[in-house]
Amino acid sequence: MIRALAITLLFLSSAFAAEPAYQEFRGHKRWVLALAVSPDGKHLVSGSDDQTLRIWDLEQPGKSEVLRTFDTAVTAVAFGQENSRVAVGTWDGQLILCDTKTGETVHEFQEHRETITALTFDPNGTYLASGSADDRLIVWDAESGADLLTMHQGNEYDVTAIAFSPDGATIASGDGENQIKLWDAATGEAIATLDGHSEPITCLAFDPQGRLVSGSWDDTVRVWRDGGTELTLRGHGADITALAIHGNRIVSASEDGTVKVWNGETGKLETTLEGHADAVRCLAISPDGRRVFSGSKEVILAWDLQSAADAQPPTGEVFTAVVALANPKSTKDKRAGDAANAPFSVFLPEGVEPLRGVVFNPFNEATAGQEHWRTAAAHWGFALAGANLLGVRKDELGTITLDGLRELARSSGRPELEHVPLCLVGMSAGGGMCANITAAIPERVIAAASVCLEIGPPNEAAASVPMLTIFGERDGQQMEKLAAKLPDARRAGARWGIAVQWGRKHEFHKANNLIMPFFDAAIRERNDNAAAWLGEKDRWGENPAPIRPVSDPDGFDPATACWFPDASTAHVWQAFVTKNPQLRILAPPGLGAGQELVIHRAGEPVTVKLGTREGIVFEQIAIHLGNRPAAKADGPAREFVLPDLPAGIHSIIAVGLDADGNRHLSEPHTILVR
Repeated sequence: MIRALAITLLFLSSAFAAEPAYQEFRGHKRWVLALAVSPDGKHLVSGSDDQTLRIWDLEQPGKSEVLRTFDTAVTAVAFGQENSRVAVGTWDGQLILCDTKTGETVHEFQEHRETITALTFDPNGTYLASGSADDRLIVWDAESGADLLTMHQGNEYDVTAIAFSPDGATIASGDGENQIKLWDAATGEAIATLDGHSEPITCLAFDPQGRLVSGSWDDTVRVWRDGGTELTLRGHGADITALAIHGNRIVSASEDGTVKVWNGETGKLETTLEGHADAVRCLAISPDGRRVFSGSKEVILAWDLQSAADAQPPTGEVFTAVVALANPKSTKDKRAGDAANAPFSVFLPEGVEPLRGVVFNPFNEATAGQEHWRTAAAHWGFALAGANLLGVRKDELGTITLDGLRELARSSGRPELEHVPLCLVGMSAGGGMCANITAAIPERVIAAASVCLEIGPPNEAAASVPMLTIFGERDGQQMEKLAAKLPDARRAGARWGIAVQWGRKHEFHKANNLIMPFFDAAIRERNDNAAAWLGEKDRWGENPAPIRPVSDPDGFDPATACWFPDASTAHVWQAFVTKNPQLRILAPPGLGAGQELVIHRAGEPVTVKLGTREGIVFEQIAIHLGNRPAAKADGPAREFVLPDLPAGIHSIIAVGLDADGNRHLSEPHTILVR
């Protein structure tokens, strides 16, 4: 019964009303290959390789019926300006105009000999264009069914995608030879050939400005203007399979199982929609742009893109300074810049006086401009600083850091910058700098976090500073080296923990979901070891790793376990290092990995939306904020509302209990609330 409820609609299981993350439409028995929304937005038509054409009533979500059956897979569908007629193409080359009420054939178009790969109407709905694996692009009179134009792609590959320009004057077609061709829609003459993709073209669309947008097996989306690439959108991890456009939004689908929403002007990724268990093969968008429909194996997901206004990052001023080096930088790495000087930048949040500290990245001067760190720093009453200390001698890193803060204090007129404590964060070589700065000036460091380097506390003085090292499972021998270093350091009293990112290589990825709560606790629990917790890294993996308070280790060997400043951080770490989580937080987005940065407003509700891996049935699901339960429901609840979060750093974790009493965790999604 629980499963039966879950497969048609993701119901809200709490006292608060909210729009769902997505709705599941189920009815097809195999892959959904084609989708189209009627012009009035009331119906969705879907084609599948279960050989059916199905129509869905969008005013009664989940309600559908088979409109028509075919002898082979339905591979393409398209609406023109009429709600009552939809064009349908099949695997064996059949092409018809179908009545959406009766399923009967209005016209049959009989020129194609192989699979219909793409269909589109011109903006007025007068002409229908079809692309086929027979190397032909044909334009038809939609009313009479007459064949008006036939264009040959001109190579041995299929016509894989087609699109009409907004003015109807141009048709674009893509093929398996990585090329896009532009055609005069009135004469059928070739206008131009666009080269840029390195793999076959899979989908095409024009935006309202008349720019062509293309997707390819090369995992990229390109936006074209005047015959050249204006934007290249990267973020998917596999072939692009489908595109949908509304206004300034570009929506892309991929074999990686995700749907991404991009800003078409800037190319910025706005959000990633995660909910499919398999590749996404097709997309459609509602006429008002509020809803996106994505088709995969046996399921269509309907996403609501409408969201409340978010809080804005803090405003403030940026100041810069340059420190002359007594010993020039010793590296030829171009990233080191000027060998004789070290540049520093600092962001001072408006209204924060006096400053209580600085978040400092010694290997990324641009950190001072990062909105997520600006928001966190402002919450703590900190400034945000970055520098480029690559090539500076290890034994001089502490001195140069202090010199840089002194110069920033002078240039900004904020004398407290010279003396405030630091939270250090850096990746790769920057992680090593964080460790060495901690070793040189431990009395000034609240906490340090290193990513992608087998580094821990370098000396006895650094052992008293809370330190976190995050690494990728596939990043060389870091796992083995850190696992060997941890016990020796812990026996020496080091306040140090390590965390793995499963399946990742040399990349920051989602590290901030753990680093920010680690800093938050270290700032709050300054030097209070009584609040500390331990995590058993030898048992991380498919099941949650055991965690315990330092005051009650209960069988742990404290000398070999990871150290964390409080219970909340330990719980976030436990979720962070769980391999192959069976629960997924679909919204709100966490930090990193290309996810949209959303800054939430204090006191306003935050909706948490969940997905689960296929085959798992949960008897109970709860939402935790770190170690604190915040919401709970029996059964397959997929949505919760947290009604009144205060300003701060909050780590959301979904905790599920299956029928056997096993506990399952999601990855943590750390959010910022202002």
